[in-house]
Parts: sequence; structure tokens; C-alpha cells
Amino acid sequence: MGWTLAVAAAVVVALLVCCSCEVRGKEDDDVLDSLVDFLTKLAGGDEKTAGDLGWDASTDPCDGTGGRNGSDSKWGGTVKCFENGASNAGLIKVIDLQSLGLSGTIDAELLCAAPALRVVSLQNNKLRGGLPAGFSACSGLTHLYVDRNQLSGALPSSLGNLRKLHVLDVSRNDFSGEIPAGLSDVRGLIRFNANENHFQGTIPDFDLDKFETFNVSNNNLTGPIPKNTGRFRDDSFAANAAGMCGEPMFSPCPSGSGESKSKKTRRILMYLGYVLLGAVIVAFVVYKLCSRKRNKLGKKAMVGKDTFDSSNPTTTTTSKSASAYSLPASAERSPARKGAASTSLVVLRRSGTASVTSTAAAAAAKDLRFEDLLKSPAELLGRGRYGSSYKVAVPGGAALAVKRVKDASVSDDEFRRRMERVARARHPAVLPPLAFYCAAQEKLVVYEFQSNGSLHKLLHGMPLSSLLSLQ
Repeated sequence: MGWTLAVAAAVVVALLVCCSCEVRGKEDDDVLDSLVDFLTKLAGGDEKTAGDLGWDASTDPCDGTGGRNGSDSKWGGTVKCFENGASNAGLIKVIDLQSLGLSGTIDAELLCAAPALRVVSLQNNKLRGGLPAGFSACSGLTHLYVDRNQLSGALPSSLGNLRKLHVLDVSRNDFSGEIPAGLSDVRGLIRFNANENHFQGTIPDFDLDKFETFNVSNNNLTGPIPKNTGRFRDDSFAANAAGMCGEPMFSPCPSGSGESKSKKTRRILMYLGYVLLGAVIVAFVVYKLCSRKRNKLGKKAMVGKDTFDSSNPTTTTTSKSASAYSLPASAERSPARKGAASTSLVVLRRSGTASVTSTAAAAAAKDLRFEDLLKSPAELLGRGRYGSSYKVAVPGGAALAVKRVKDASVSDDEFRRRMERVARARHPAVLPPLAFYCAAQEKLVVYEFQSNGSLHKLLHGMPLSSLLSLQ
């Protein structure tokens, strides 16, 4: 019985060992297809190159003793996989295709389909085009070598997203533009070679204390060099534009030029914000001033509607609140017509002896000519529903009240007849008119000026329709 149990236990252990030997990862077929296409594009579209190197999607590059222990793979070049026991065992770790005469372009999207890729070396070929921004999808990438090719254009700013990057070598190409500022934020970066290109602008604020290799010589860089450059020789920064500065290798930088680009950008944005804020405040003040000016002009226009327009530019006032009026140009130029409204001042006569009209006012009205009324100083007394009232000082010292009647829906002849009826009326609330003026567009009624009491009450005690309808 004991012997049987021992045999069973041995069998179980053997099965577990065998199973553990076979459990490992494997690249998906889609990943293998993408890598084959990647190599084909590197070769300029030549599918034969992939075949010559043994890159075949039907073959597992990590299958066999060599692939599993990290040495040579069935795929040519140098393709290495994670060793057994690693969390990514069976997945591609390294793709090294240096010095193969490849003259195509880099398709980072196809390359980064390999999820566990750590090292990519494409150096010493004849690759053209630019360095794709899609390299940021290789999130686990630690080493990227593309030196000694014919690559051009600007380095993508997305390289700063490769937070695990330790080595970046882009030297001996035709790159231009600025070195991405985000690279200085990659804390693990310890080797950076960008020499012998056409880079411009300033060097990002790298922390050179942690770098083992750093070279930006033979470019068109200007401005300050990073701090803590003691471990690097002059040739790490040599052969750049004349504007490069910073001790101990160059002349001291002018005050303020040692700021990092990011700090300068933040300062510029801050000043821009102040400028925009100031512009908004100025625009708001101008808007308020313009609105106030429009309101004043609008009020003047309303007052102007209540005053009498004239082609005669002569205007006089008796006080700050005075408003000059004059004969309307349209009425002044309109000729008198027989049987039509008069264009001159018409003096009314009251029958009987009872009258509230003073002798001075009556005499002034009797001798008043329209031209005198036109030239006399006038003061605006108020505006009402049916028109505006003015105090007029006529020659001789008499004070008259002139009412401008607006929106009177009567003809000129009817207005004349009604004024005559009003003059004959006997009522304590009716102030008898002394004269009137009737034109096509203007109708004026002249009263004696009442210094005691409210002129508004006297003149507006009853509606104009009532005044005009008195028999």
C-alpha cells in the first residue's frame, strides 16, 4: 500500500514538472505579421529581405533552445526573447538590425505591436524619412539606437513619454529643429547622443549629474549649456553656433539667459496673460465710455426732437438749463398758400373785457414778429404728452410761454379754427392763447408766461384734445 502511494506521488510530480516546462508566453500571430511588415518597410518594400533573414510569421522567433535562453533566434539579425522564468518569457525583448544596408523607412506602429519590446537598434543603415511619433507606443522601451542613418526632420516631442528610456542615440543623421524639452524630464535617461545633426535652439535643462554619456556637438545650438557639466569634456558641446554660453566651457551667459526653456515659456505665458487681462479691462472701459457717450447723444437727440430745427445757426440761452429753439427749416421755406395754414405768427383777439392776460404780454404779442420770436432766448420748461414748453424773453422784456404741439391729428385749417375758438372760451382752467404759428410740420401756441404756480399744471390741466374741442 505504501509502495503504491509513493509511485502515484512520483507520477504527479513528474507531470507537474513537465507542465511547468511547457508553460510560457508566445507572440500573437498579428504581432509576428506586424514585425515582418516592419522589416519589409525598413528594406524599402523589398519582401526578399525579410525572407533572407528568416523572418516568417509562421515561425515562432522564440521557439527553440536559443530563443528561450536569450541567445540567437530562428529569425535573422539579432532577435532575443525573454528567458524562461521571466514574466514575459517567450516574448521578444531585443530587435537588432544594425549594419544590414536597409534603406527604407521606420514604421513605429508596426514595431510597437510587440508588447514586451525593450531594445531596438537600427544603427548604421541608410534609413530615410523621420523618426515617427508612434515610438511613444513602445512604452517599455529602454534603448533606442537610430544613429548613422539618413533620417531627417524634427525629433517628435512624444519621445518624452518614454519614461523607461535609458539610452537614446540619434547622432550622425540630418535631424533639425529643437531637441524636445520633454527629454529632460525622463529621469532614467543616462545616455544621450545627438551630435552631428542640424539641431537649433537651446539645450533642454538636462540634469547632467546622472548622465554617463552626453554629446550635442556639431549642431547649430545656442544659449546656455546645462549645469553640472564637469564630467564632460569640451567636445561634448563643441562646433555649435557662436551664441552658446555657460561656464566652465564658454563665456558666462548674460543675465537671465540661464533660465530653462520651460521657465521662459511660463514667464512669457504669464506676461501674455497680464497683457490679455489689461486688454480686456481697457476694452471694457472703452465700451462703458462709448455707451455713456451714446446715451448722452441719444438724450441730446431726444431734446433735439423737442426743439425747433432751423437753417439759422444763431442760438441763445438764458441759463444752463436753457434750450434754444428756432423756426423749422421746412416750415420757414414753405410758401404761404391761399386758404392753407399760415407760415407767419397769427395774433388772436379776445372779445369782451374780462381777460387774465397782462397788458405787457398782450402788447408784446401784438407787436411780436415771427423773426423776433425766432431770435429770442428760450429756456426749456418741460416736456409733456402733447409737446414741449419754453419760456421766451421777447424784445421789450415781456416773458411768453411757447408750446410746441406735436402729433396733433388735425389739418392746418382745422387747427386755426380751433385756436380761434379756444381764444373765445371762458373757463378758469383754460389759459387763453395770445398767438399761434401753424405750418405743415410745426404748430406753436403762444401764451402769457405764468410766473406764479406750476406752468405744467396751467398748461396741462386738461388734455389737448379737450382744449382743441372747446366750442
